[in-house]
Amino acid sequence: MINYGAFQRKYRLTEGFKYARSVRNSSAKRVQTLFIILFVLPSLMFVPVIASSGSPIATLFIVCSVLGLVLSAVAYFYARSGVYKLKMQQFAQDNNFKYLPQLYKDALEGVLFTKGHSKKATNGIMGSYMGKQFALFDYQYTTGSGKNQHTYYHGVMSVQLPKVFPHILLDNRRDSSVGSLEFRRDQRLELEGDFNKTFNVYGPKEYEIEVLQILNPHVMSELLKSPEPVDIEIKGQTLFIYNRGKNNPNSIQSIFTAFELIEQSTARLQKTFTMSEAIGEYTPVLVRSKWPTIIAISVFVLYVLLQILFS
Repeated sequence: MINYGAFQRKYRLTEGFKYARSVRNSSAKRVQTLFIILFVLPSLMFVPVIASSGSPIATLFIVCSVLGLVLSAVAYFYARSGVYKLKMQQFAQDNNFKYLPQLYKDALEGVLFTKGHSKKATNGIMGSYMGKQFALFDYQYTTGSGKNQHTYYHGVMSVQLPKVFPHILLDNRRDSSVGSLEFRRDQRLELEGDFNKTFNVYGPKEYEIEVLQILNPHVMSELLKSPEPVDIEIKGQTLFIYNRGKNNPNSIQSIFTAFELIEQSTARLQKTFTMSEAIGEYTPVLVRSKWPTIIAISVFVLYVLLQILFS
């Protein structure tokens, strides 16, 4: 059983600040430098203006107040991130796992990792659970640029499986981390009961029986009860579990619970399942739909035409 007691422990902000400084990486240094450039330097530029319009004492007071607020914000940011890192490290120690502040992200092959740019995998916890090697980590990526830039955060678990499985995707409609609309509708599988109201399930029709064995009634029932919505993907020899938003005690527990359910339901398949490389013209990887691209191009062309007509 997983011990979640580390998340109940209280850490002082001073402990968090000290730890954050000790594990600070190049990314954190860039953030701090950017913060100083955007806030500290502009604040100092106003010193001559203030000095020319008031007394030296008033000027000193204003400058010290501004710098104090800026430095306090920086310190609080590091302290909060440090407390989180400490809790993750303690969680790893309590369960005989290993904590790594930074992970190598380029080897990840799930659907989520094909999105965006400026990708980061941090606060990793690695180890063995239920006989499987896993990595749990915070993942983020950015889409767009300038005013249209947006950063997305996810909690992710990747688990190594002993056999190669067909590409299966469970997209939780409450979460939709992986964007199920990107996949062809003919790959969507219909399951019994209310499960289809919450999850879009994608997989090869040729392996529908195996998908149903993995998503047996007990697994479906428990996934519907999960306090935090999760998406599940099986691709090749890797199981991915995604949660939208940064990891927290509830999301981590939901991710481990989903892993336990899938591990239990696939225990027999992991020993007996054999998949051919291809079935006819089908290769066991989900194919993205062309419609999102067609719609995006159509909207752009329509926008250009309207600009020409009304300019």
